[in-house]
Amino acid sequence: MEHDDPLDAPFENSNVIEKGMLVSNACAIVAFALAYGVYRLHEEAGFVLTFSEFVLVPLGMGIIAMKYWIQKETRIVRLLPHIVLNTVIALALSAIFLHEGIICLLIVSPLILGFMWCGVVIGKYIYLRKNKTLQASTSIVLVLIFVIDTLSVHNYTNMVSDTMIIHAPKKVVWKYIASHPLNASQSEYWLFNIGLPCPVQSTVTADSIGAERKCVLVMAPHSMNGSSKTHPRRFLHLIL
Repeated sequence: MEHDDPLDAPFENSNVIEKGMLVSNACAIVAFALAYGVYRLHEEAGFVLTFSEFVLVPLGMGIIAMKYWIQKETRIVRLLPHIVLNTVIALALSAIFLHEGIICLLIVSPLILGFMWCGVVIGKYIYLRKNKTLQASTSIVLVLIFVIDTLSVHNYTNMVSDTMIIHAPKKVVWKYIASHPLNASQSEYWLFNIGLPCPVQSTVTADSIGAERKCVLVMAPHSMNGSSKTHPRRFLHLIL
């Protein structure tokens, strides 16, 4: 017996769970690949897609996955193991393709799981209603917000000031805060090797009061080769 609508398909369609995971993660990879391509043409914007990476993409993945999962199960609670597994797969792919550190992924995993759950709930609502207009408008809104976030300039900065009085002459003090050359050797500290930003270089503009010291942090210290274009860097600026 044939079924005109996939929502009317029999529940014995056993591969819809796997299809939902495969298609949702494939769409996420394509989205970030396109975003990275745009970044290469628009580097001043900075490749920092916090909102897209932790909100829009998990939300969209949940909606896409539910398009398939709803053919087998409509109760959200019973889909929880699949949502958790899909989140783990997404985190693993983030570590592989986006080079996210394990520490960062552990921190954001509840956020990604939560928004993927929300996406599944939204998907259940729009697919059970079988409203093509609602489905299309939801997809367009998510894609539009993702495009805007990709093309926007992200200048995430923060400043903290502190004062310390050192009772010692300048010639004694400055030798402890001098610049340090680039350290391209492999880090031996395990936290650096699983994602904690690692300091690899520092520079000082002058040996005087008011000088600026810049500390360079990288996310992949174990594979540093001295190239500033192949590894994401963060800078810590200190005014002395």
